[in-house]
Amino acid sequence: MMNYPLKPSEMFLNAKGNMFPIADLKAVEAEIKTKPHKYENKHWFGDLGLGKNNMQVVWKNKDKNGLVREWPIKDNKNKPGMIEVFEMPKKDGEGIVFGERYIAGTDTYDDDESSTKSLGSIFIMDTWTDRIVAEFTGRRSTEEFYEITRRLCIFYRALNNYEQNKKGLFWHYKKMSSLHFLAETPESLRDVANVTISKVGNKKYGTTATPQVNAYGLRLQLKYLQTAAYGENTEQESEDAEETLNLQKIKSIGLVKEYISWTPEGNYDRVSAMGMLMILKEDKYAILQRKDERKQFERGLEQDDFFTSRYA
Repeated sequence: MMNYPLKPSEMFLNAKGNMFPIADLKAVEAEIKTKPHKYENKHWFGDLGLGKNNMQVVWKNKDKNGLVREWPIKDNKNKPGMIEVFEMPKKDGEGIVFGERYIAGTDTYDDDESSTKSLGSIFIMDTWTDRIVAEFTGRRSTEEFYEITRRLCIFYRALNNYEQNKKGLFWHYKKMSSLHFLAETPESLRDVANVTISKVGNKKYGTTATPQVNAYGLRLQLKYLQTAAYGENTEQESEDAEETLNLQKIKSIGLVKEYISWTPEGNYDRVSAMGMLMILKEDKYAILQRKDERKQFERGLEQDDFFTSRYA
């Protein structure tokens, strides 16, 4: 953000400091740890098995062995991870998961072994409520990790924005006839990060994680955390009531810990995955805004005095 500032104050950030609201996040961490009846006890832990074909999945409950929550980690060995579901996918009257409701963001890797502490991570968001509903963070073989992300996308019918720098995930989705679950490179990046938008091959999908793009993803996360949570602040509440923010609705303690310890020099896989998610969310929001503007323009022409006075 210091290298690619959007406003003057970002030029003078403390490079050793943390851009996220640490005090508020520590309160969330304490809340999650001390109230398991409100958080962990209501979550689902398990894996997704294949159904009748490779485009159907079945949820399988398991114990929490392998779950990765500690932070920081000493290494990425023996950290297979497990899917943690905070909210099951919502379905319509016919029992089908709502289309275009869920989106995903993935921080991926291309090597089975790594000399760094890097993990793979994916988050699923419900765009109707702006809540994170599922997470997987861990280090398995590349093919296993790619398949976990694909099955989560099938389970939630989610569109997945991933770090395009790593090519393996694209080829796995292509092999499994699942490219329709990968998000095309968000058009909004053309303006905010000078990204070239390609419409061919593997460059058509995902987001290249340049310094400008990463800075943009961090800004969007900060904005999200400090935004009022959906459905939490009604007109019936007293004026003195404290506003509930999105950061207070986070149920992933691993993500909260990464936000608290974040520095510009570190490697934070969950934060990177959330950056991909927020970029896709912002792009979807921009598309909806443009559609609304077009509708308003069309209605304005129909209701113009020229037509209503002469052809009513």
